[in-house]
Amino acid sequence: MDCDHCGRDIDGMPYTCNRCGETHCSDHRLPEYHECVHVQTSERSWENYASAQAEERSSGSSNSLSRVADVFSLLISIPYWIGSNIIGFLKFTRKYPATGLWKISKFVIVAAVLVLIAGQAGFGPIDSPQEQVVSPFSSTVSNVTESTEINETQVEQLVREEVNQRRSERGLSRLSGSASLNEQSRLHSDDMAAYDELAHDLPGSTTDERLSEASCPSGGENVAQSWVFEDIETESGTEYLADEEELADSLTRQWMNSPGHRENMLRTQWSETGVGITVTDENKVYATQMFCA
Repeated sequence: MDCDHCGRDIDGMPYTCNRCGETHCSDHRLPEYHECVHVQTSERSWENYASAQAEERSSGSSNSLSRVADVFSLLISIPYWIGSNIIGFLKFTRKYPATGLWKISKFVIVAAVLVLIAGQAGFGPIDSPQEQVVSPFSSTVSNVTESTEINETQVEQLVREEVNQRRSERGLSRLSGSASLNEQSRLHSDDMAAYDELAHDLPGSTTDERLSEASCPSGGENVAQSWVFEDIETESGTEYLADEEELADSLTRQWMNSPGHRENMLRTQWSETGVGITVTDENKVYATQMFCA
């Protein structure tokens, strides 16, 4: 019997490759020694695929839709490839430890490249938004709206009414409006817009200082940020706030959906409240509501 690789007559027991089915002499019994077609095709196809994907990412020539389709195709194929190779490696390593370890090392390197490609394509954990903050919902199609202004004073009144309605539904007293709390709330919303930061304490102004300026010895504060004339993602889904009523309702729901803010809104000891709304030129909304016992 002749060796299918070198053609020499086989002395002793012939070896049949479990992968390609060819018969070989003792010198060429290992897949890499007789250039096993199955092993070469498997390694070459996946290594070339990984290389092509990396080159495509670096050139930036493909559009986002084709890139996502390629990645999904890759992700679907990876489990089958990994599983079949692991089984083959375990069998091979049991017979030929040294060569098997080298093949496993190559497998790990290729798998790492594929994982890196998937990560670069944009798959990753998605971060949870802060409870009192909403962000514009990015879309390939932008909203086309006419230039419309929001009446900030009207929103302030509507927020106070919404909050009082929530309190009344729970048997709590309604809060009366306070001119001094309104003023401090508006100043703080203006400051947050100027610093482009949602916070209770900003340079030169803290909650305690604002309560003191409003002659309130004991009180609290809620703040929020939202958008108008933009699609936004909230706990209720995608929303588009186009007027004062919708904005006031959305802000109140933000606070009610946050345990800490809801508790502050529904405290029994409060007797007065003030609301300040600021809408920037970029349609970003900052809201402050202060409470006083």
